[in-house]
Amino acid sequence: MAVPFSNEEFLGVFLTYNQAIQPVQIIAYVLGILALFWIWTGTVYHIVFFTAVNKAAYLIGVLFIAQGLSLLYVGFKSSFDFQIRPAFSAIAGILFVAYAIGIYPLLNYAFGHAYPVMPVFGITPCPVTIFIFGILLWANERVPWFLIVIPFLWSIVGISAAISLGIIEDYGLVVAGFVGSILILNKGYRKAI
Repeated sequence: MAVPFSNEEFLGVFLTYNQAIQPVQIIAYVLGILALFWIWTGTVYHIVFFTAVNKAAYLIGVLFIAQGLSLLYVGFKSSFDFQIRPAFSAIAGILFVAYAIGIYPLLNYAFGHAYPVMPVFGITPCPVTIFIFGILLWANERVPWFLIVIPFLWSIVGISAAISLGIIEDYGLVVAGFVGSILILNKGYRKAI
Protein backbone atom coordinates (compact mmCIF):
# COMPACT_ATOMS: atom_id res chain seq x y z
CA MET A 1 0.00 0.00 0.00
CA ALA A 2 1.46 3.34 -1.04
CA VAL A 3 1.44 6.33 1.27
CA PRO A 4 0.41 9.76 -0.04
CA PHE A 5 3.75 11.41 0.88
CA SER A 6 7.42 10.87 0.16
CA ASN A 7 10.13 9.81 2.59
CA GLU A 8 11.55 13.33 2.44
CA GLU A 9 8.16 14.85 3.27
CA PHE A 10 7.70 12.41 6.13
CA LEU A 11 11.12 13.18 7.63
CA GLY A 12 10.59 16.87 6.92
CA VAL A 13 7.61 16.88 9.27
CA PHE A 14 9.89 15.54 12.05
CA LEU A 15 12.44 18.22 11.25
CA THR A 16 9.90 21.03 11.43
CA TYR A 17 8.13 19.56 14.45
CA ASN A 18 11.27 18.91 16.51
CA GLN A 19 12.74 22.32 15.78
CA ALA A 20 9.48 24.04 16.68
CA ILE A 21 9.03 22.34 20.04
CA GLN A 22 12.64 22.38 21.32
CA PRO A 23 13.51 21.65 24.19
CA VAL A 24 10.25 19.83 24.94
CA GLN A 25 11.86 16.54 23.87
CA ILE A 26 14.44 16.74 26.68
CA ILE A 27 11.80 17.80 29.18
CA ALA A 28 9.57 14.90 28.14
CA TYR A 29 12.40 12.43 28.63
CA VAL A 30 13.45 13.83 32.00
CA LEU A 31 9.94 14.14 33.42
CA GLY A 32 8.84 10.89 31.80
CA ILE A 33 11.74 8.97 33.36
CA LEU A 34 11.11 10.62 36.72
CA ALA A 35 7.42 9.81 36.43
CA LEU A 36 8.23 6.18 35.65
CA PHE A 37 10.55 6.01 38.70
CA TRP A 38 7.75 7.29 40.97
CA ILE A 39 5.01 5.13 39.46
CA TRP A 40 7.18 1.99 39.57
CA THR A 41 8.29 2.66 43.14
CA GLY A 42 4.74 3.34 44.27
CA THR A 43 3.27 0.31 42.56
CA VAL A 44 5.93 -2.37 42.73
CA TYR A 45 8.07 -1.43 45.74
CA HIS A 46 5.43 -0.01 48.07
CA ILE A 47 2.17 -1.73 47.12
CA VAL A 48 3.43 -5.11 45.91
CA PHE A 49 6.38 -5.66 48.26
CA PHE A 50 6.47 -3.26 51.23
CA THR A 51 2.86 -3.86 52.26
CA ALA A 52 4.07 -7.25 53.53
CA VAL A 53 5.72 -5.43 56.46
CA ASN A 54 3.70 -2.20 56.68
CA LYS A 55 0.11 -1.73 55.52
CA ALA A 56 0.68 2.05 55.36
CA ALA A 57 2.62 1.29 52.19
CA TYR A 58 -0.71 1.15 50.34
CA LEU A 59 -1.24 4.85 51.04
CA ILE A 60 2.41 5.70 50.39
CA GLY A 61 2.27 3.75 47.14
CA VAL A 62 -0.75 5.73 46.00
CA LEU A 63 1.07 8.98 46.85
CA PHE A 64 4.11 7.88 44.85
CA ILE A 65 1.88 7.03 41.90
CA ALA A 66 0.21 10.45 42.24
CA GLN A 67 3.67 12.06 42.17
CA GLY A 68 4.48 10.20 38.96
CA LEU A 69 1.20 11.24 37.36
CA SER A 70 1.82 14.85 38.48
CA LEU A 71 5.20 14.77 36.75
CA LEU A 72 3.56 13.51 33.55
CA TYR A 73 0.91 16.22 33.81
CA VAL A 74 3.51 18.97 34.22
CA GLY A 75 5.61 17.48 31.42
CA PHE A 76 2.70 17.69 28.99
CA LYS A 77 1.15 20.94 30.20
CA SER A 78 4.14 23.20 30.71
CA SER A 79 7.17 24.55 28.96
CA PHE A 80 9.62 23.43 31.62
CA ASP A 81 13.24 23.97 30.73
CA PHE A 82 16.21 22.50 32.57
CA GLN A 83 19.67 23.97 32.64
CA ILE A 84 22.65 23.70 34.94
CA ARG A 85 23.78 27.25 35.65
CA PRO A 86 26.57 28.57 37.84
CA ALA A 87 24.34 29.05 40.89
CA PHE A 88 24.15 27.50 44.34
CA SER A 89 20.86 25.77 43.55
CA ALA A 90 22.29 24.14 40.42
CA ILE A 91 25.37 22.97 42.32
CA ALA A 92 23.10 21.53 45.04
CA GLY A 93 21.17 19.80 42.24
CA ILE A 94 24.38 18.25 40.90
CA LEU A 95 25.27 17.05 44.39
CA PHE A 96 21.82 15.50 44.94
CA VAL A 97 21.87 13.74 41.56
CA ALA A 98 25.41 12.48 42.17
CA TYR A 99 24.42 11.33 45.66
CA ALA A 100 21.35 9.45 44.40
CA ILE A 101 23.11 7.77 41.48
CA GLY A 102 26.66 7.21 42.73
CA ILE A 103 27.35 8.09 46.35
CA TYR A 104 24.24 6.43 47.77
CA PRO A 105 25.11 2.95 46.43
CA LEU A 106 28.72 3.34 47.57
CA LEU A 107 27.54 4.23 51.07
CA ASN A 108 25.25 1.21 51.01
CA TYR A 109 28.29 -1.00 50.43
CA ALA A 110 30.35 0.89 53.00
CA PHE A 111 27.66 0.40 55.67
CA GLY A 112 27.22 -3.29 54.89
CA HIS A 113 24.12 -3.14 52.72
CA ALA A 114 25.52 -4.81 49.62
CA TYR A 115 23.36 -5.81 46.69
CA PRO A 116 20.80 -7.37 46.75
CA VAL A 117 20.11 -6.08 50.30
CA MET A 118 20.18 -2.41 49.35
CA PRO A 119 17.95 0.27 47.86
CA VAL A 120 18.68 0.63 44.14
CA PHE A 121 18.51 3.91 42.22
CA GLY A 122 15.39 4.51 40.14
CA ILE A 123 13.27 1.76 41.70
CA THR A 124 13.34 2.43 45.45
CA PRO A 125 11.96 5.47 47.27
CA CYS A 126 14.92 7.18 48.94
CA PRO A 127 17.29 7.48 45.96
CA VAL A 128 14.35 8.47 43.73
CA THR A 129 13.39 11.22 46.17
CA ILE A 130 16.92 12.58 46.43
CA PHE A 131 17.20 12.49 42.63
CA ILE A 132 14.00 14.47 42.01
CA PHE A 133 15.18 17.30 44.23
CA GLY A 134 18.38 17.47 42.18
CA ILE A 135 16.54 17.55 38.86
CA LEU A 136 13.97 20.12 40.00
CA LEU A 137 16.79 22.41 41.13
CA TRP A 138 17.83 22.65 37.47
CA ALA A 139 14.42 23.90 36.33
CA ASN A 140 14.48 27.33 34.73
CA GLU A 141 10.75 27.74 35.29
CA ARG A 142 8.93 28.05 38.56
CA VAL A 143 8.37 24.53 39.92
CA PRO A 144 4.72 23.93 40.83
CA TRP A 145 4.43 23.52 44.59
CA PHE A 146 2.62 20.20 44.26
CA LEU A 147 5.72 18.60 42.72
CA ILE A 148 7.69 19.00 45.95
CA VAL A 149 5.03 18.14 48.56
CA ILE A 150 5.22 14.33 48.29
CA PRO A 151 9.03 14.20 47.97
CA PHE A 152 9.34 16.52 50.98
CA LEU A 153 6.92 14.41 53.04
CA TRP A 154 8.80 11.25 52.05
CA SER A 155 12.08 12.83 53.16
CA ILE A 156 10.58 13.26 56.63
CA VAL A 157 9.13 9.72 56.73
CA GLY A 158 12.29 8.24 55.27
CA ILE A 159 14.62 9.93 57.72
CA SER A 160 12.60 8.74 60.69
CA ALA A 161 13.02 5.17 59.44
CA ALA A 162 16.69 5.78 58.68
CA ILE A 163 17.35 6.89 62.24
CA SER A 164 15.29 4.06 63.78
CA LEU A 165 16.86 1.38 61.58
CA GLY A 166 20.38 2.83 61.37
CA ILE A 167 20.35 3.36 57.59
CA ILE A 168 22.97 6.11 57.57
CA GLU A 169 23.01 6.49 53.78
CA ASP A 170 19.44 7.81 54.01
CA TYR A 171 20.54 10.83 56.02
CA GLY A 172 21.13 12.50 52.66
CA LEU A 173 17.39 12.19 52.15
CA VAL A 174 16.55 14.74 54.82
CA VAL A 175 19.25 17.09 53.51
CA ALA A 176 17.82 16.84 50.00
CA GLY A 177 14.28 17.25 51.32
CA PHE A 178 14.86 20.36 53.39
CA VAL A 179 17.60 22.06 51.36
CA GLY A 180 16.02 21.13 48.04
CA SER A 181 12.56 22.36 49.06
CA ILE A 182 13.91 25.65 50.39
CA LEU A 183 16.00 26.28 47.26
CA ILE A 184 13.17 25.33 44.88
CA LEU A 185 10.64 27.49 46.70
CA ASN A 186 13.15 30.36 46.91
CA LYS A 187 13.78 30.19 43.16
CA GLY A 188 10.04 30.27 42.52
CA TYR A 189 9.54 33.14 44.93
CA ARG A 190 12.27 35.21 43.27
CA LYS A 191 10.79 34.55 39.80
CA ALA A 192 7.34 35.62 41.02
CA ILE A 193 8.61 38.99 42.24
